[in-house]
Amino acid sequence: EDMIINKVIFGKSIPLEKVTLYYQDVTGYLKEYTVDMLQEVKAGDVVAVLDSGTLDKELRDQSIKYEKAKLKYEKLKIEYESSGYNENAMLSAKLDFEYEELKYNNILEHYEALELRAEIDGVVTKKQSNPGDFVSAKTAIADITDSSEILISFDSKEAEGLRIGDILEISIRNSTDKVNAEIISIDGSETVLRPEYIHESFSRTGALVYVNILQDMRIGVLLLDEDCVVEEAGRYYVYVMENGQKSERDIKVGLSDSGMVEILFGLEEGEIVVSNPR
Repeated sequence: EDMIINKVIFGKSIPLEKVTLYYQDVTGYLKEYTVDMLQEVKAGDVVAVLDSGTLDKELRDQSIKYEKAKLKYEKLKIEYESSGYNENAMLSAKLDFEYEELKYNNILEHYEALELRAEIDGVVTKKQSNPGDFVSAKTAIADITDSSEILISFDSKEAEGLRIGDILEISIRNSTDKVNAEIISIDGSETVLRPEYIHESFSRTGALVYVNILQDMRIGVLLLDEDCVVEEAGRYYVYVMENGQKSERDIKVGLSDSGMVEILFGLEEGEIVVSNPR
């Protein structure tokens, strides 16, 4: 028979990616969320907005100044190109326009920085702050989770001897189903597997699974129920029925697992061994 010895460890299902959003360059009071819980978002969508204070008015006023300067410059430019006159006035209007444009862009950049945008496609799975809270670069705002693919992870302390590309087997709780899964990453804390298909038992993130790690394998060995084996002071023996009589037989054992023992020598296949001899 074949003897396969697995170490069984706990793993869990995880999403393909999860990102927690923070404001990086600005601080202020959270005005509102622009998305609902469990709402799907695309990378770049606005998720939350800080209170702009007086920035709305500044942006509006500067927009007017910028448009006026632009119109004045364009008018003088047309006059100069058609007549050749008022070059100095045209150049002065050009400088005024560029100055007002720079001020407008600076305010607009600051205004847009108040908008926090999703970094990945996914679903809003958590809002970590409340409107009215003061937030800084260390304040978590929202979690975006991409569950378009479900992966399996386990503690990398259990991954000794494993490599990226190795195939492990996942046992399904309360089922005889097995799912193969490939190791796609190993880091200091987490080893991640990509299952060949998503079983319903771990189709949601956070589900526990059993991961089987092959410890050893014997092909075509003689196996015996461990209840047949007697051990005394390092000696192993069994009782064998021969010609209707029970007799002791010394044996040498190898691996043992799940109640079965590998017999290296001392027995032949087909011999009758007494179970629970004592």
